[in-house]
Amino acid sequence: MNQVKLFATVLLATGLTQAAPFSQIVAFGDSITDTGNAYIFTGGALPASPPYFDGRFSNGPLWIDYLGAALGLPVNPAISPINGTNYAAGGAKTGLDGIVPGTGVSSQVALYLLTHPGPLDPDALFVLTGGANDLIEATATFDVAAAEAAAQNLVDRANDLVGNGAKNLLIANVGNVGFTPLVSGLGGLGPATILTNAFNAKLASGLAPLLAANPGVKVVDQAGVLEAIVADALLNGGLIFGIENVGTPCIGGDCSVSLWFDDEHPTTLAHDLYAKAALRLVVPEPSTTALTACACIAAFLLRRRANRVH
Repeated sequence: MNQVKLFATVLLATGLTQAAPFSQIVAFGDSITDTGNAYIFTGGALPASPPYFDGRFSNGPLWIDYLGAALGLPVNPAISPINGTNYAAGGAKTGLDGIVPGTGVSSQVALYLLTHPGPLDPDALFVLTGGANDLIEATATFDVAAAEAAAQNLVDRANDLVGNGAKNLLIANVGNVGFTPLVSGLGGLGPATILTNAFNAKLASGLAPLLAANPGVKVVDQAGVLEAIVADALLNGGLIFGIENVGTPCIGGDCSVSLWFDDEHPTTLAHDLYAKAALRLVVPEPSTTALTACACIAAFLLRRRANRVH
């Protein structure tokens, strides 16, 4: 059974497919949200699957997969033959470029607006993410200005989307890149924490007018989720979230209690928690509780499939 059919089967079984308030999900971002664009673009070289899961930079579904599953909406890569609506690309920074020139978040949004002239679908859920790659790069030289400029790029793109008719927009802030094995292993936790905080503060202040004027614009606190996961592991042994290992990548081993799959990408366990935080924002009560339960069922089935892949 393919991914889309699996999502539909789970949702139909719970009778919640008509509870979703959106017509489609249109996503922009980096590897945290990329469901296969980098994989397709590189001919399957990046990320190699396996050990990565279905062209995603993790060992299983991403947060956008779980969110789409709960809402009954596909999040297929935009450059796939089936013309998906997820433009996120691994390695993207918030500006025009990334690992591949022209694949930055700003370029993704510009391409979408160019190919979708006129008012955007008012019933679509637009998702805007990015910033971790900018922050990892800025940490090397402790460039606060670069971190804040990266946040401003997201603010500008959010205004572009709303200015062109988007009514529902979910923006994610960035979890502390200092927690990644890549940065922490180089002793960069302190500088990375300062830069991540500067990014998120700039993002919050820049988005404040947009949030005040548009009730459909929300910010999902991925930074807060990551902080909670790390704190729970260090203080409670992972009692709350079931994630005990927050320091060592689990790629090639048992990822059942780990935060990081490789040296910078979270496991599907963390993605599931990101999705739950997002779902609480975009689905009004009382539907949220039921849809969260549906997402848990989807998570179980998807993880079981991921385990079979490995």
